Amino acid sequence: MSGRVFIIQEDPKKNFLPAAEFGELIFILPGGDQVFLNAAPTIERVRTALRDFGDDDFILPNGDPVGIGIACVEAARANRGRYQQLKYDRQMSKDRGVPVYYVVPCDHN
Repeated sequence: MSGRVFIIQEDPKKNFLPAAEFGELIFILPGGDQVFLNAAPTIERVRTALRDFGDDDFILPNGDPVGIGIACVEAARANRGRYQQLKYDRQMSKDRGVPVYYVVPCDHN
């Protein structure tokens, strides 16, 4: 296990431990935070957390949809347009990795 699982937002009602199969669990945003009129602080926090996102890492989408969107964009920017996302498979009752590749170049500047 060399990767990390970036969980977008903390939620004390959910058990994220099964995702540890894919790597170290890292929470980006505290529970209850929502992005309203000014997304700049959230973008900066997410960008900092994902600055060295790589091929072995995963996004676990949870929480505010705007925060999830920002995290997906920042993960792709940090990793040459690529990121992996965990998706819960209800039929198998487990998390599965889903690779995402963008066809447009992503400049990290």
